[in-house]
Amino acid sequence: GVLGSKTTNGSWGAAFVQSLHLSRDKIRLLGVAAYGDVNYAFYGTGQSAGDAGLSVELNQAGPAGMVEGLVHVGHRWYAGARYLALHMTVTSPEIPIPGGPTLPGVHADIRTASLGPRVDFDSRDNPFYATRGTQLQTIIGFYGEGIGGHRSYQSYQGALNRYHSIG
Repeated sequence: GVLGSKTTNGSWGAAFVQSLHLSRDKIRLLGVAAYGDVNYAFYGTGQSAGDAGLSVELNQAGPAGMVEGLVHVGHRWYAGARYLALHMTVTSPEIPIPGGPTLPGVHADIRTASLGPRVDFDSRDNPFYATRGTQLQTIIGFYGEGIGGHRSYQSYQGALNRYHSIG
């Protein structure tokens, strides 16, 4: 799939997505390559910053990518790994207003990367237009410098979807 967007304030983004189910669905591969260039008003952090109504214009731009591989391990269960990388640069054409939002720096370089296990259960009748079945997804991400990021932290995600036909 190919995705693109553009807004009236000059923001734009583009992405390419490839999903492959190989060897009679014993191997599932997913890849995403994207680039975004987003302009927005930053009002600061917290309720009081937003209530003040003062903002500074920011531009956030850079590439992002993800690759994932899953292998069928038995009775509708899949296991594998996911790697995610993002490199964004945040800049501002403005000098911050005294008393306005405070920025960590005039220009920020954000680089984050994650590597971690994936486990899925998938009994859906069709991955694109499911009318029955269940999908359980778990994603664990270990972020850190050793895999291309600037910060170390962990992320745990889960999703459960149940599909029923109506009528």
